Amino acid sequence: MAAQLVIFYYIYDMRANSANAKIMKSVAFILFSLFLGIAETRANDIKFNTLTVDEGLSQHDVSCIIKDSYGFIWIGTYDGLNRFDGHRIKNYFSKTGDVNSLPGNRIKSLFEDAQKRIWVGTDGYGVAYYSLVDEAFFRVAIPPGHNRINSIVEDKQGNIILATSSGLLSIAPHDPKKAVEIPTAPNIKFVNDLALAADGRLVLATNSGVALYTKGAVAYFKGTEGRHYNTIAFDKFGQLWAAQPDGIQKLDLNSKAVIQEIKVGNGVQFRSLCFSKKGDLWAGTINHGLYQINPQTLSVTQNFKSDITRKNTLLTNSVLYLFCDENDLLWAANRKGVCYANLSAKPFSAIDLSSITKAHTPIPIRSLMVKDQKVYFGVRHGGGLYLRHAYGKNCSLKYARGRPSTGF
Repeated sequence: MAAQLVIFYYIYDMRANSANAKIMKSVAFILFSLFLGIAETRANDIKFNTLTVDEGLSQHDVSCIIKDSYGFIWIGTYDGLNRFDGHRIKNYFSKTGDVNSLPGNRIKSLFEDAQKRIWVGTDGYGVAYYSLVDEAFFRVAIPPGHNRINSIVEDKQGNIILATSSGLLSIAPHDPKKAVEIPTAPNIKFVNDLALAADGRLVLATNSGVALYTKGAVAYFKGTEGRHYNTIAFDKFGQLWAAQPDGIQKLDLNSKAVIQEIKVGNGVQFRSLCFSKKGDLWAGTINHGLYQINPQTLSVTQNFKSDITRKNTLLTNSVLYLFCDENDLLWAANRKGVCYANLSAKPFSAIDLSSITKAHTPIPIRSLMVKDQKVYFGVRHGGGLYLRHAYGKNCSLKYARGRPSTGF
């Protein structure tokens, strides 16, 4: 096959998320190459990037992940908290005698509230919040026996609700440094996860079933009583889903009952759930990898697994926590670090320069520049050209001769 000169380009428009400008002023990824033909990219060929201790994580055992309103990724581990800005990782630890540090290093849960505070729940050391404005940690006094914070949400009144191994706690917006117990049913103790319905009702995933908490009253969903549930999540239609060790269930808020169930095979234990922007259900397991599931047909689209013989696969087959951000980046936590992949990756476009330059041999590209929605390519021999990329509109290519060996 004859060689073909092409340029690949991909522009990420930061104007769609101006908050990310605090991380980077602009982003333009440009890749150019000479290759034999163009390989077709499969839609389901998802490549995972990784963050490990080699890239600066404080520890490899990752428990939770969120993205804050400024675009930073916060990663909780069992030895410290990490903030990732897309380039570097900053570590946070508990410091003896420093009340403005973390209360402990075993991080269990993370949540950002409406006041731009990052709530950090620990395994055995209570809770604290980090002010993105003050850039400092503030510890919260909690009742005895509630030191393990499994999940955190904010209700419609601005109260911070904590799920603990001994029930529920509430932190009032006017007194953020003190947590009080929320009365619940006597048999609701170990609360693993929380989710807030669109109407404000609180849903609990517990060691004894999925329950709905409304104005002090607790009601279990039929078909969940006496069963262990790890996590719950709402899809984009407001439908509730719950993961238990041997399957995933779809629950109805009105009838308070299980209406559908997904089981993919004997021995597959589900640990984590999240939904992509497209609406696909992603489910993490213990030792069986990551499942992509169509929630309409309840069928498995694909099962992603670790493969040491291939690049860009999962680090391990146990996916302990899942998070999908507003840019459709899927973040998967495991005991070797973090894997992340772009679920909405657009294929690169290719431009054949030979029809413009009339060249019969490869043309070295000496320089690149992005300005006013134009991508300029400096060509070593015979001048240069520019590509006008109008963010989704048709592109135009022009060629201008100039002095040899110069770029724009």
